[in-house]
Amino acid sequence: MNVYEEQLRAHGVCGAALSLFTQFAGRILPELFFAPDGIHGMGHARRVLFYAVLIADHEKISLEDQRLAAAMAVYHDIGRVDDSYDLRHGVLSWKKASGLRLLEDFSPVAQEQIRFCIENHCGRIPITQYDLPPALHPATLRLRKILKDADGLDRWRFGADSVDPRYMRTATARWIFAHRDDFYPILYTL
Repeated sequence: MNVYEEQLRAHGVCGAALSLFTQFAGRILPELFFAPDGIHGMGHARRVLFYAVLIADHEKISLEDQRLAAAMAVYHDIGRVDDSYDLRHGVLSWKKASGLRLLEDFSPVAQEQIRFCIENHCGRIPITQYDLPPALHPATLRLRKILKDADGLDRWRFGADSVDPRYMRTATARWIFAHRDDFYPILYTL
C-alpha cells in the first residue's frame, strides 16, 4: 500500500472508491505529459486524483460518477505544452485524451461529461454547447466542481497563500484545506 492509499483509508475511503484510486493511478503514464516530473506532470495528476477520489467519496456521489471524476483528474492536464497560465489547455487535454482513445471504456454520454469537465476546468464554455441531456447538467456541473477543487487543492504545495478556501466549491474541499497538515505526506510523494 502506498502513501496515497494509506491517506485515503485514514480518511474513511475504502472498498470500491479505494480501488478506483488504484485503477486510475495506473493510467498515469509518463508519455502522456510534456514534462512527466514537472509542475503539471505525473505527481500533480496523482495528487489531483487523490483529492478527487476523496472529495467524490465524501460528497456521496454515485460510484459511476466517482469513476468519471477519477478519469477527469488523471487526464485534465495532458494537453499542456508548458507550465504557463493557459486557458486552452483543457480543450487540448480533451483532444489528446480523445485522440489517444484513452476513454473508450466509458459510454458516449459519460465521455461527453468528461469532455465538459476537462475542457472547463480552466475556462468556461456553456454546458448547452455539449451533447448532454439536460437531466445530466446538475451531475456534470457537480463533477466539474470536484475536478476544480481537486486541482486547486494541489496548489497549496506552493504555500498556504496559493489557495483561497473561499473559492472551494465543495464542503469536503474546504475541510481538506482546513486540515491540510494531515495531508502533508502526499505533497512530496510522487
